[in-house]
Amino acid sequence: MNLRLIVLLQIAWTGGGALVNALTKLYRENLSHPIPHSLIVFFHYSHPPYFERIRALSNFQK
Repeated sequence: MNLRLIVLLQIAWTGGGALVNALTKLYRENLSHPIPHSLIVFFHYSHPPYFERIRALSNFQK
């Protein structure tokens, strides 16, 4: 089973709560900027920022 499928199944089973908790812990430990400028995100980020991920998970749960 590939990792992406496992993560999607876990989100479906737990409602995304475990992933939100894990992302929040990583966000706090890494001391990343809460709302980075969109140009910084475009040029330097390989993944969406924290709040975009949380928003996507909350939309997924509905």
